[in-house]
Amino acid sequence: MSVEKKPLNLDTFVSRHAVVIDGHSYLVRNQHELSVITLRRLQKLGERIDAIEAIAEPTAENEAEYLSVTREFVAAVLIDLPSEVLRKLEIGHTAAIVLDFLGVPPQVPGPAATTPIR
Repeated sequence: MSVEKKPLNLDTFVSRHAVVIDGHSYLVRNQHELSVITLRRLQKLGERIDAIEAIAEPTAENEAEYLSVTREFVAAVLIDLPSEVLRKLEIGHTAAIVLDFLGVPPQVPGPAATTPIR
């Protein structure tokens, strides 16, 4: 029995979207354009992020490391992000950019979070 092999279909066009920080747009690298080494480094950073997030009672040191690791991740995925802008990003900012790169939809508060307590 002969199995028809589909042709390898490659596209050299790289689609990117932007993250806007303080009114300036910075393009987000597409995962397909990164080298295997860079992807592996991002995977290791992601594993460290997951480990810190799993800590039941994080310390100030854990939070500082989390910010450092997420900033390193952000520096690798945003194109031409100035270091002074990177330094201004807080934990919530860097975590949101990491999730955006990974394709995780933004978390929108549900009705319980927006309903006033009487």
